[in-house]
Amino acid sequence: MAFVTKSKPISVVNPTGDRPTLTSVVRTISNHILFPAIGRTDPNVILEGCVALSCSNASISGFGKMYKGLPSHTTCLNTLHCLDLEELMRQSSAILAEPAMKVLKKGRSYTFAIDKTDIPYYGDREGKYAPNVVGGKRKASTNYFYAYMTLSVVDKNRHFTLAVIPWTKETKNLSGIQQCVDTIHALGLKIKCLTLDREFYATPIFQYLQNMRIPHIVPVKVNCDKLRTQLKGRKSKTFDYILKYGKPDALKITICDCVRYHMGKKEKHGTIHHPFVVFRVPLSSRKIQEIYSHRFCIESSYRMCNLTKAKTTSKDPVIRLFYTLISFLYQNCWIVIQHKRFRKLQPGPIVIQSELFKLEHFAALIHSEIMETFSIRRIEDIATA
Repeated sequence: MAFVTKSKPISVVNPTGDRPTLTSVVRTISNHILFPAIGRTDPNVILEGCVALSCSNASISGFGKMYKGLPSHTTCLNTLHCLDLEELMRQSSAILAEPAMKVLKKGRSYTFAIDKTDIPYYGDREGKYAPNVVGGKRKASTNYFYAYMTLSVVDKNRHFTLAVIPWTKETKNLSGIQQCVDTIHALGLKIKCLTLDREFYATPIFQYLQNMRIPHIVPVKVNCDKLRTQLKGRKSKTFDYILKYGKPDALKITICDCVRYHMGKKEKHGTIHHPFVVFRVPLSSRKIQEIYSHRFCIESSYRMCNLTKAKTTSKDPVIRLFYTLISFLYQNCWIVIQHKRFRKLQPGPIVIQSELFKLEHFAALIHSEIMETFSIRRIEDIATA
């Protein structure tokens, strides 16, 4: 079987034929955001530094102590504080989509997933940034978080993040979903199926998705005896159910009860019920579970973000969103390279040899250029820094 890569030392190239460089990642961001200039400082250097320190898993101060060529910690932070949050939110999808659309095709249908992720925040929820800090279930010894809604393509081998929406205490789930759907349509893509988690089990959301004729799969919240009664038996089945029965906003939904057998796993026996709200998707329990299982790739993307995300203790939501965008942009660029250079040369479906080129490898290649762009300080330099 032939591969795009050979057994010789890897020389990775991006879809345009060039090496994946720090400059190419910086250019993707600068194509959509005008970085502010403070004094005589070159804003492009600060942007390169932010992309570099994300790859290095460092903070601005820590990166500046190790490498030369970056302006002072204060200058860098002042520049980042000058970024406009609204503009960054508007351009975030364009930034993430620029590499992704080299693999995704306009007019094609894909399976999408919408999810929310919480990033732990340690500190008081007060001051002008208080609305951007949300409460939640205790995690990592805190109840406060900077939260984001993410939109991702979850087709096999195409796990791209296309939108990152900052969350506030006033933001509603329905408005976030509407923004994500608008983003999909703006990119010229179609929705084969939209997968949501149980948090989005709500009548207004189902009403919107049905009115828009959007195929979707959502786990059911079993919160009443009538529904519990119907979710019994040893065989999968499909039935109609009325949400808010007897009320003006009552809505009919279709529920597919997917029944699975423990088969002695973890010393358990008997059946387990996985009910899903389904709309305009194949009414096959096996197919529904297969489609929904692809959604869990989002969790791995969150974990990989920690490999290419800068460290910060800033309360400014602009800085936190900017670093989050960079981390997801790294992943999108990496997946594009996998598609262009690490797939089997064969007819039929695309098979990616992901073990040949992991995200750590991509980060290492970018880091090797950082060593050239920002030279390491000598011991005497560190002593006087």
